[in-house]
Amino acid sequence: MAKQLKPVETYGLTHIALAVRDPQRSARFYQAVVGAQPVYQQQDFIQAQTPGSRDVLVFERRRSRAGRTGGVAHFGFRLKRAADIATAVHAIVAAGGRVRDQGEFVSGEPYVFFTDPDGYEVEIWYELPTPLDPPGTGRGTTTPTLKAPTGKAQKSKVNKAWHAAHRMPANATLDQRVRWHQAHEAACGCREIPKSVRAELARRSRAVRPRHGRPTPR
Repeated sequence: MAKQLKPVETYGLTHIALAVRDPQRSARFYQAVVGAQPVYQQQDFIQAQTPGSRDVLVFERRRSRAGRTGGVAHFGFRLKRAADIATAVHAIVAAGGRVRDQGEFVSGEPYVFFTDPDGYEVEIWYELPTPLDPPGTGRGTTTPTLKAPTGKAQKSKVNKAWHAAHRMPANATLDQRVRWHQAHEAACGCREIPKSVRAELARRSRAVRPRHGRPTPR
């Protein structure tokens, strides 16, 4: 039996290079929408990165190829908080982008599709927690290995104001629990979503797969 090769470990898909008409214009657009900051630039080339991430966004001046997608339907930026979708839409429009579609894949998963100055289709969305999300972010099922000096796991700072204003209903239904924990993860994240709620989120996600393909035009 042939030996199974182990896949290489990476930080995931973190790089895209776009042929654009004007690298400076593209850099300004993505800085205004997602906060991408130039880290290296020449007259016809700008490399940018969104703060706190490991992504690499490259804008190369290639006028004849600008806006041609080939076999790539779109690319996207994943939100940290579902509530930020409205801010994203406002930033897109203010920066000169064109919103193509907006809605929810499932309850609690808002998205917006838009085109940038060169016509590339881009998605900004919030994804419900999955078992493969990184540990230590209020997502995923993996238990962090780092310990505090006391031997207890480190926790995120509690958002007391949010907790005071958003009490879990007495005898809450499963749907109420799901919605509460989705909102809690976005606003506080002082503890992970319970296994029973994660299981329900996963069930709902499977019920509507595949996602991220742009909806059929109406």
